Amino acid sequence: MSVFSIARFPRIPLSLSIDGASSILRIGKRALHICPDYVERARIPRMFEAYAGEEKGSWELLILRRWLVSASLEA
Repeated sequence: MSVFSIARFPRIPLSLSIDGASSILRIGKRALHICPDYVERARIPRMFEAYAGEEKGSWELLILRRWLVSASLEA
């Protein structure tokens, strides 16, 4: 796993981790996980689909039926 620190602001830490096909972008307490969609679906999904996550303040976004973006709050 590679970790790159893009920038460091006085109050907002920003970092990017790249591991194969997936990436994690951390901005403050928010983490965005970007990876290929791993769910087999019995239907053809829309071009963009958004869902509320299981945890408070989290969500998932399926982009172009292929890429899954998951956002969560880190403690």
